[in-house]
Amino acid sequence: MIGSKSDKIIDVVLIMFLCALALAFRSYKINTPLIEFHSWRQADTAAVARNFARDGINLLMPKYDDVSPLQTGIDNPQGYRMVEFPIYNAAIAIAYQIAPITSIEVWGRIINTLASIAILICIYSIAKLELNRFAAFTASLIFAIFPFFVFYSRAVLPEIPAILFVMLATVLLIRKQTYLKIFIALSLFALSILIKPTTIFYAIVIWYLLIRNNNFSLKKYIISAVVILITMIPFALWRLYIGQFPEGVPASQWLYTHVSSGGELKYIFFRPAFFRWVFYERLNILILGSFAFVFFVSGVLSRTKSLLPYALLLASLTYLFVFQGGNVQHEYYQIIILPTVALFVGFGASYFMNIAHSRIRQVITIIVIVVSLGFGWYISWDKVRHYYYSLSDIPKFAKIVQMFVGPKDWIIVDTGGDTTALYAFDRKGSPGIYVGTVEMREKGYKYLFTYVHETADNLQKADPKITRLFENDRCVLLKL
Repeated sequence: MIGSKSDKIIDVVLIMFLCALALAFRSYKINTPLIEFHSWRQADTAAVARNFARDGINLLMPKYDDVSPLQTGIDNPQGYRMVEFPIYNAAIAIAYQIAPITSIEVWGRIINTLASIAILICIYSIAKLELNRFAAFTASLIFAIFPFFVFYSRAVLPEIPAILFVMLATVLLIRKQTYLKIFIALSLFALSILIKPTTIFYAIVIWYLLIRNNNFSLKKYIISAVVILITMIPFALWRLYIGQFPEGVPASQWLYTHVSSGGELKYIFFRPAFFRWVFYERLNILILGSFAFVFFVSGVLSRTKSLLPYALLLASLTYLFVFQGGNVQHEYYQIIILPTVALFVGFGASYFMNIAHSRIRQVITIIVIVVSLGFGWYISWDKVRHYYYSLSDIPKFAKIVQMFVGPKDWIIVDTGGDTTALYAFDRKGSPGIYVGTVEMREKGYKYLFTYVHETADNLQKADPKITRLFENDRCVLLKL
């Protein structure tokens, strides 16, 4: 933030207001059990943190609750979870150990809430430097209160800390660069890739910032590219290391070109369905509520002081087009692009203000912007509000399971691969039936939980050793 003392005071006041607003919105249902939308992915993240808190933090041996081969194709009796480098999980565990006043998942939400507020400040700084205060305020406001931004920036997922490190690196490199700033920025970028490898696409942004103040010099361009490649060495070493634990590395090849639909993989690479789901259903309706999408498009067409916003846009688009399957299959994949989206909405709103030359037109423009963003927020909220309420009966079932199943006993939860119930039950096991009952016992499973009474009946008919421990109209618990 550059300007006079009074300008800086205004910026500080606006940022404090936006941060308070963001904190208030992210506090909504922050202490509820981890049973919300995309809870299976959040449960996997939280389970690693919970095991760190219980068994000690070993960053090289992250473990979760799924010991089945459903995610990797190989039995995983140790429960290895070899995906992102578990810095975020460790931070949750440390916070919980220091202050066990709330649950692991709530600490995960608190950490991400604070990280998202820091991202908001970065967005404000970038937008102010690239355009003006109005663009900065609007962009930060979008990030602070729009429902999709709010829900996923407090979800128990590693994307938000990873984005924070990228944004901090970006802000460090915007102004006068020193060797110390460059070193810190590149270190932050390396950490970001470790926490969430998909942020690697922001190498486009880092490279642009390193070369933009230099006159054209092929040597400098190459050196900058090599330096960025060096920042990826820790990630490469991590990938080599986890290759020793194939049972803990989920299958991911399909994320580029396919989606899972009806139990089978369907090719979606550059198909019309990809563009419809990502750009129309998600970006247009779900994330921006249609009305705010107009400002996003206008922002893309507007002028900024440098090409930095377009480097961010290129990085975001490259990510979307590379991981087409993942971005169609899972909404949380779009978390990576949210700062870019917010920035261009702010630029678009500022564009409309700039073409309103008279005072009356400016007043009318502000009213139109406020009303449009209000409608956009409402449409997005109508979609996102349901995310907070999914699977609300699982905590009740957890109490039942914990009455019968010992802490060390393995259980099969008939949930089609969804690990939410395993996490809620606080038991290790399998999130689906994948072998017969005899083999289940041989593998070490002692109990089976299902919502389908017919499944329980069929299993008991086929295997008389199975006994029914608990049953009501919603679930059945069997002892194998």
